[in-house]
Amino acid sequence: MSEGRIKILEMLQEGKITVDEAMAMLAQFPEEEQAQNQTNNNHDNNNDSRKEREYTASFDFADVGNTIKGAISNALSALDDIDIQIEIGGGKKYHMNFESEPITDTAIPSLRLLGKNAPVTIHGYEGSTIQINTKYATKSRGATLHVQEQNGNYELLYDYNAVRSVAVECYVPRHILIQQLHGESKNSALELYDVQAGHVELLTKNSKISLESVTAPNIVARTKNSNIEARYINTAHLDLETSNSKIEIEEVVAKIARLTTSNAKISTESINIQQLYMKTSNAGIKVEEALNFTNDETTPEFGSQQRPEGILLAERVIEAHTSNGTVQIYVPDDVAVKLQASTSNGRIDSTLTNLIAHEISKNYLHATSQNYDTAQKRARIDIKTSNSSVKIKQED
Repeated sequence: MSEGRIKILEMLQEGKITVDEAMAMLAQFPEEEQAQNQTNNNHDNNNDSRKEREYTASFDFADVGNTIKGAISNALSALDDIDIQIEIGGGKKYHMNFESEPITDTAIPSLRLLGKNAPVTIHGYEGSTIQINTKYATKSRGATLHVQEQNGNYELLYDYNAVRSVAVECYVPRHILIQQLHGESKNSALELYDVQAGHVELLTKNSKISLESVTAPNIVARTKNSNIEARYINTAHLDLETSNSKIEIEEVVAKIARLTTSNAKISTESINIQQLYMKTSNAGIKVEEALNFTNDETTPEFGSQQRPEGILLAERVIEAHTSNGTVQIYVPDDVAVKLQASTSNGRIDSTLTNLIAHEISKNYLHATSQNYDTAQKRARIDIKTSNSSVKIKQED
């Protein structure tokens, strides 16, 4: 038997190809000639003679095919919620779908979803059950996924080291409050849409995190080397952290927000945040429509956390620190400010009116609005940068 045929049969035995694929590949070989065992005794004429090795193999197509089909049948019988697909090239992908019983309560204790090298997406929807759909590829045979449900706690479980990738798409009833929501992946995106929760934690690396239409007292999102975007968020505490990538927030209502990155821009627009802390490096910070004072009573409560001493309901705090990047902040004309801005090797430009300058130079400005003590809307602004400029503009 030729080496090519033996290689095909070995691939079949190892499960790298299917029986049908093996048959198609073997059909491309011509009928084998009779093995030659002739030995030329004339050692002076080696170029005109060959010694052919005879290959033997004890493969039986029927036995191999039945073995593979039997294994698949047994797996399907044991795991009827898994659909096995064997693709050309030996790559195996699996599907696992879970649906809970209808949920009549208004809250569940927890939902934990772990992906790997593939996206994790969580949607709110008009329904009554939790649906968790997964697609995954394994490193070894026998690796499976399942959802553990215990007293309203839902968790996706599997042997992390036995899989190459796990993609998760979850649908949660909009009327359900998830007290603890944890989403995690590696090298792939996390997305959270239209969900209400108590505490939200989203963790990944090297991929983007997106949040939209999320209500929760505490939201934490961390990644590396990729962007974070948050829109239409209502929270008490927002903590977004990445590196080497930008952070963008829009239409966010919060009591405290911390935005941290490096080597990339931070930008905000149309936000209502009582205390906003932003830090980056080697990039700029832009704050637009940030000093809104409407609907303060709609932000989620601090819970056990107390409002920091000295922070008034109608007072905002904005802290913007960077290096080698421009800081731009727009201030409405009806907001009084207590301003401190510094830079090195750059300029500070301000178009604000009615300021009393306590200390002013090219690189430093300490000033307060004349009506700060009596103003109904006020903001304390602290800006630091280096090797770039600071621009403080009156917002129309």
